[in-house]
Amino acid sequence: MELSYEPKPTRPVTRDELVRFVAAADKAGEGSLGTAAMIAYYWLQREEDIIGRLNWNHYRPVDAPDVARIFQMRGRVNRLERSVPLMFSCAPCVPVPTPYALP
Repeated sequence: MELSYEPKPTRPVTRDELVRFVAAADKAGEGSLGTAAMIAYYWLQREEDIIGRLNWNHYRPVDAPDVARIFQMRGRVNRLERSVPLMFSCAPCVPVPTPYALP
């Protein structure tokens, strides 16, 4: 038996789809799945980094409690650790949307 496959472009998930997914995961008692989805969506992290590399020491580390340390890909192999601010100071300040801020 021979299988045929025709690749199609991947459609990015929308924020509304993310919000629904997180709500469903929370309702099912699987909050970690919702958290992983938000990390992938907002911080652009790969599954292998979310599951295999990130840990609580990356979120609000002692030496920098206002950041999360994430991984940025350089090419196919190299990963650089980067700090992402958890709060933004700007004037005028635009609030950063949260997955629970439903319209």
